[in-house]
Amino acid sequence: MDSRTLGSTNLTVSRLGMGGLFIISRFSGFDQAQQAVHRAVDLGVTYADTAPSYGNSELVLGRILDDIDTPLILSTKLGGGPHPFNPQSREALEQSVDMSLRLLGRDHIDIFFIHEPERPGQYDWWIDPENFDGPALELLQDLKKDGTISAIGIGGTTAYEMADLIRTGKFDVVLTALNYSLLWRETETEVLPAAIEQGMG
Repeated sequence: MDSRTLGSTNLTVSRLGMGGLFIISRFSGFDQAQQAVHRAVDLGVTYADTAPSYGNSELVLGRILDDIDTPLILSTKLGGGPHPFNPQSREALEQSVDMSLRLLGRDHIDIFFIHEPERPGQYDWWIDPENFDGPALELLQDLKKDGTISAIGIGGTTAYEMADLIRTGKFDVVLTALNYSLLWRETETEVLPAAIEQGMG
């Protein structure tokens, strides 16, 4: 499978990645999840994404990664745990990162996304919403400096607001969902040009 470097990061990933939502216990048994991840790796997938808000996805993926020898680029997200989750609390954010590292069985995560940073009412991430500053970004910047993570990402669903976040130049990688299909082209007209301009993955 072809690989690509994610923007100006040093992370090289397969063109197709594996999302972690549908390996959770709600949708499949552990054996099925394990077979799916192993099959993806056998086919050349080198990138897997998960999140605390994807049920027990981090736990399931962490267990499966124990018996995979192929190095994988792994991403997860802030948001969704622990409960109750307070995005304005540095302590709660650190607990979220620690929980993800523990469940995934890692001491390093390649990409840590701020989950849905652009949706009002989802999580109140920003102290300064005009400049997109807040404790979540500060924590991820510190974790990148100390080597706990390699890249800071934003993952969201609203193309026009995401483009504004991208243009700040504060993020390395963007993950976009629900706005790129045959009928919906907002990602193509808004997110991708902004990301290319910033050298983002």
